[in-house]
Amino acid sequence: VKKTKSRVGFLSNYMMKNHKFVRSNHPIFSYVAVGKRKSLLKKLGKSAFGKNSLHHQLLNKNCFFLNFNRPLKEGNTLMHHIEQKNRVNYRYEKTFTTKVFENNRYVGKNFKAFVRRNMKNNFSLGTFKKTYSKIKNRKYFYSKKIGNMEILIYPYNIFYYDLDNLLKKQKKIFIRAKA
Repeated sequence: VKKTKSRVGFLSNYMMKNHKFVRSNHPIFSYVAVGKRKSLLKKLGKSAFGKNSLHHQLLNKNCFFLNFNRPLKEGNTLMHHIEQKNRVNYRYEKTFTTKVFENNRYVGKNFKAFVRRNMKNNFSLGTFKKTYSKIKNRKYFYSKKIGNMEILIYPYNIFYYDLDNLLKKQKKIFIRAKA
């Protein structure tokens, strides 16, 4: 938990190197937090997207998404939580047999993620393009360009319920398959 570098980018590795941080225990979908509410990460369950996942815990906590130079049209992992919550048939919760340690202390094993049911089926590949086309003009997005970098801020709850409603209306909105 404390020693393995993040593979998803600069920011989490920078925080782990330069700040007092808390990192979640999930070996595949880990999160790093700093600040007064960072202990929330220690209360997460073993499911990356299910009950007691970060996405489940953040709901109704008056928080925001913050994208640094990552266009929203490229996606957001919240969609997997929404898929699991709504029990889509093209994904299932897989248990990964792994052991997690923090400071040489055993933390747990058998963490889970909601993964594609058929990896060979390209129609079940995730996409955010259909979703993005429906939400891109929503008034809750705030964007700021600084040089060649774009920062995007949007409220967690509104975005959460928007994605949830879109999936309920169009069951295949998060995958390449035709609606």
